[in-house]
Amino acid sequence: MLLSRVREGITGYSLSNDPNRKLMTAREAIYLGTRGGAAVFGRKDIGSLEAGKCADFFAVDLNRLDFAGAGHDPVSAVVFCQPVRVDYTAVGGKFIVTENQLTTVNERQLAEKHNKASRRLLAG
Repeated sequence: MLLSRVREGITGYSLSNDPNRKLMTAREAIYLGTRGGAAVFGRKDIGSLEAGKCADFFAVDLNRLDFAGAGHDPVSAVVFCQPVRVDYTAVGGKFIVTENQLTTVNERQLAEKHNKASRRLLAG
C-alpha cells in the first residue's frame, strides 16, 4: 500500500493535470513514506530503522526479472518496478515473509478457504 501511494506521488496520478508540474523523485517519495510521514504524525517510534523503534521493513532481491534493467538505482527500482512479491517483510521486528513465503499462515490453505467462499458466493 505504501509503495502504491509513493508511485502516485511520483507519477502524478493524484495531482493536477498541469503538464508543467514538478513531480517528486523516488527518494523524496520514500522519505515522505518513512521519516517524513512519521514527522507529520508526530511519531518518534516509526520512520527509520533504529534501536527501540518499530521495525517494519521489506527487502527484495534486485537480481530478479521484476527488476531487470533497474539495478543501477535500487530506490527507483523498488518504487517503479512494482514487484509481484517481496522477499522479506518484518513487522514490529518479526519476519512475516521469509524467502518470498508468508510465515504466519499456510498460503495454500488460505487460498483454498477463499476459493470455497468465492464459490459459495457465486452459487447464490
